[in-house]
Formats: sequence, structure tokens, C-alpha cells
Amino acid sequence: MGFGYLYAQYKVYKPQDGHYLFQHKSRTNYFGPVKVKFSLVWRFNAFDSKAGK
Repeated sequence: MGFGYLYAQYKVYKPQDGHYLFQHKSRTNYFGPVKVKFSLVWRFNAFDSKAGK
């Protein structure tokens, strides 16, 4: 899990009569978890009879 700071700018649109009309620009600041990563590890031949010799 990664923690960090995120700053993002975005545009806000409002649907009207089947079209999207630009309303305003906005931005956000966020501090906290920014990524999560999972790994699956598979050990092949983990129980090999020659492993302890």
C-alpha cells in the first residue's frame, strides 16, 4: 500500500437537452493511500524430495 499526496484538476459538466455544458473548473487535494498492490506468488517444486539434501 502506498501513501502520498494527490493534486488533481478537472472540469465539471452538466447534462442539458442531450448535451453536456461546461460549468466550471475545479481542483482537489488529497493526502492518504494512493495505490494498492496485491501479488500472488506460486512456488513450483516447493516439496521437492531433493530440497533438503
